[in-house]
Amino acid sequence: MPRSARVQQVLEETAAFTPAERAELVEGLAKPIVFTRADMDRQREAILEFLAIPTFAGVDPNASSDRYAFLKHDLER
Repeated sequence: MPRSARVQQVLEETAAFTPAERAELVEGLAKPIVFTRADMDRQREAILEFLAIPTFAGVDPNASSDRYAFLKHDLER
């Protein structure tokens, strides 16, 4: 698999690291991700907004699997 120029550059730079520097880099990348209550609240709101998107029955000739078809009354808002 071919590598991008940026990935190749990073690999070349890290090849010069000492084992201790490599261990420090890995430890820095392996820190746990901490989510705050505000983060969880924002995600919950985004999910609720997504679930509130109206669905419709029938087939819209302009709809496809990669596009969201808006109902006519949604477009008038």
